[in-house]
Amino acid sequence: MAGNWLSWLRPKDESAAPMGMYISPYVSIKNVNLEPQDALKNPTVFACVNVLAETVSQMPWSTVDATKAGFAPVDHDLNKLLRRPNSSMTRVEFKKKIVSDLMVYGNVYLLKIMTSQGRVTELVPFDPPKIKCTISMSGARTFHHEGGRTYSEREIIHIRDFISLDVTGLSRVEQAAELIVQANTLDSNLTRSTRDSSKLSGVISVAESVPPEQAAAFTADWKKKYGGDVTLLGGGATYTPMTKSSPADSETQELTKLEIARIASIFRVPSAFLELYDGSKYSNLSQKNSSFYRDSISPLTKNISEKLSQALITDPDKEIAFDPTELTKGDLAATTKIANESFNAGILTLNEARNLAGYSAVDGGDKFVEAPKSPEPTSHNDYDANSTGQYGPRTSEGYSNE
Repeated sequence: MAGNWLSWLRPKDESAAPMGMYISPYVSIKNVNLEPQDALKNPTVFACVNVLAETVSQMPWSTVDATKAGFAPVDHDLNKLLRRPNSSMTRVEFKKKIVSDLMVYGNVYLLKIMTSQGRVTELVPFDPPKIKCTISMSGARTFHHEGGRTYSEREIIHIRDFISLDVTGLSRVEQAAELIVQANTLDSNLTRSTRDSSKLSGVISVAESVPPEQAAAFTADWKKKYGGDVTLLGGGATYTPMTKSSPADSETQELTKLEIARIASIFRVPSAFLELYDGSKYSNLSQKNSSFYRDSISPLTKNISEKLSQALITDPDKEIAFDPTELTKGDLAATTKIANESFNAGILTLNEARNLAGYSAVDGGDKFVEAPKSPEPTSHNDYDANSTGQYGPRTSEGYSNE
């Protein structure tokens, strides 16, 4: 068979490379070694860590009176340190660093810069991979920096996330490494599927028989010219396109959502906060935020505040705490309604109610109002419905409508 009919397939540049590289969907993910910092390249991991770090970093913190309910700030020398933890970081950056290290590595190491009198003037975070923590037979911990210096427990504040029998906290990323690699593999396959969806692939049949070497040359030239895979068969000069999967396929979408939800559950971030509907129903923003604070943020901030309090405060009546007011009060309409009802019921003063709703205090607004008394219940023995549907006092002769 003449080979000149194949010439229309041949690229002008015979050295043209195939369009893209094939990524095998069959990747072994058993016993994978995933470096924690590399896990942040996964979009879901990055989003979860960012949501938690951003949320906590925006929450005010202060030294408070531990004997009082709620967030009760007090004047304390430690507040200056909380406002500016060190010379190179703002308090927002500092809190972000704590949360991100805790989520990714499972450990936070803060070096206490102290005066000769023992007063802490700065808190400097170390990168967790650079610290090796060991424990002696007596239970004392030491922290060896890869730079060569070894620190004692007096010098380092060690905050752990998930605590097991080990001296260090468990990394959520390391515990979920296989799941994260599986999600990365899915993303790679979706990228390949999207790229390949524009390539022409299928089956071409011709009338005459085709020698194997010419069929191989034909398919090779087709791939160079169009990037797709084609099969050359004998029989009727037709082109049958191959159906390819795409990211828009329902099965692909559901699998992607499942992977996102599974990773998000490890970090206790509701899928709704990643703009992915997971079936959860919230009547309003207040309920959504309250659930997120109770299940995700509160355990995280409590762990951080208790560890800092233990390391920095000696007074048992004082502690470091985060203020959850802005996170839990929800939308303005619901908050204003609660503030108004609490004021009318005598639970809050006017200024406390205004503060809850985000308004400034007013003169004379620090007094409680007397809650209205409930009306006396009406006895059914004295009132009943008459035949006309009207009510009146019952008498021996019938009903009076007076």
